[in-house]
Amino acid sequence: MRRTASKQQKREQHPVPFLSLTDVTIRLGERLVFKRTNWRIDADQHWAVVGPNGSGKSTLMRAICGELPVVAGRIEYHFARKRGTDAMDQDLAGHRAVAYVSLEAHRRLVSRAMSYHQARWSPIEEPDIPTALDVILENAPDASPRTSRRIARSLGIDHLLRRKVSHLSNGETRKVLIARALAQRPRLLILDDPFAGLDRQSRPVLRRILSELMTDRMRLILVTQRLDELPPGVTHLLYVEDDRVVAAGSRRSMMRQGIGRRLDRAGKRRLPQVTSRTHRPRKPRQKTAKPLVRIRHARVAYDKTVILDGIDWTIGAGEHWALLGPNGSGKTTLLSLILGDNPQVYANDVEIFGKPLGPEQSLWDVKRRIGWLSPELQFHYPGEATCRQVVSSGHFHSVGLYQQPTPSQDRATRQWMRSLDLTDLADVPLARLSDGQQRMALLARAMVKQPPLVILDEPCQGLDPAHRKVVLRVVDLIARRADTTLIYVTHHPKEMPRCITRMLRLRCGRGRS
Repeated sequence: MRRTASKQQKREQHPVPFLSLTDVTIRLGERLVFKRTNWRIDADQHWAVVGPNGSGKSTLMRAICGELPVVAGRIEYHFARKRGTDAMDQDLAGHRAVAYVSLEAHRRLVSRAMSYHQARWSPIEEPDIPTALDVILENAPDASPRTSRRIARSLGIDHLLRRKVSHLSNGETRKVLIARALAQRPRLLILDDPFAGLDRQSRPVLRRILSELMTDRMRLILVTQRLDELPPGVTHLLYVEDDRVVAAGSRRSMMRQGIGRRLDRAGKRRLPQVTSRTHRPRKPRQKTAKPLVRIRHARVAYDKTVILDGIDWTIGAGEHWALLGPNGSGKTTLLSLILGDNPQVYANDVEIFGKPLGPEQSLWDVKRRIGWLSPELQFHYPGEATCRQVVSSGHFHSVGLYQQPTPSQDRATRQWMRSLDLTDLADVPLARLSDGQQRMALLARAMVKQPPLVILDEPCQGLDPAHRKVVLRVVDLIARRADTTLIYVTHHPKEMPRCITRMLRLRCGRGRS
């Protein structure tokens, strides 16, 4: 007993390093960030990296994975150290032993499976689209299908293994990416906002799985803006702001220091005051007795897979709806009928703005009257477009800006960029913005033309607490106008705008209001 206690004391006095950053400086495009950064992870620690949108969290993770160059200092992968290997070989071994799940990895997979966002609904599939099982196995050639099925079963996606990834929902795709990372059996697993897009039932399941994994030899870095999502096994926190490490320490000490309040304050410092005067309508619209949306007995199926079955939904002008349901319940498919993106809309009884799509009303007539934001749009929007171009494209409902905005449209673009803290980012390409900043730019794009129908699919995904509050306030202000109708999708009940008065819940492709 004395010998065991003595060994434990020695380990506490001389902890074993797992990963260390010493005087590191990272190159991000033409900028140098995280100058002279020091950070050490010991072999018995699991970390969470937190900070407001645009703080540099993902940049730091990409450097650890070898995706961004370290121009000064050194990152040492102590867990990959072998006697007789040089520094370069150690780095390569370290990179191979790291699995990184991020929004960018999600975007790459979606882009590989679909060249444009409407391709998901096309009856003619693009060649060589992988199945969920293909994706899980592609970075783990030594993993057996049995192991993959076990991992998929633990995440609740074993029934999706033979399905093409182009037919998966946003949340289902995120689970497949996590399964792929786990199949690699990495020494270091980095999960960047892993709960984004997951429904209320899936989040505690993933938290439990991560807690179990933390008892093994694998180490975890979790990147998040939501402190309430941290698994119990996370032992330390690293706080990042303005591309630098501001504070680090044990989870208990950092929480005692009020890191949650600091995260909230950091976002608020950069946000302008959003007022009702900022978002008043330019002119009243003509009222109509006809509903904006009427769907009768909608059915959508692909081969033998039924996505929607018998859906009835009527949305009146000025109503504000929440569309709810678990991952894979058919929410995005239902919205694709309203947006006219799904060819099966022509085989269903669907009226938009009082008319069906066809000779009486073109697809363009519908799209120009709808403001829309979704994770799929973010995945497919061209990364070279500047933030200003992204917002301006909302006037034309185009993915990319191909027309010259009028002076009045330019004024509206600038107004919305000021409202959502985007003015300083006007000339920055979308690909250079953080995930949260991209989401704010696309939100401004959805609102900029003041459309009669606004569809917001998980608008708060990837946002820090301060930006989430701004989004909810903007949505409520927009909803006060009698000529605006809203459809709002979320997996977080606390992120429901106050204006929502009606709900449609989907489960297994069937609806209940």
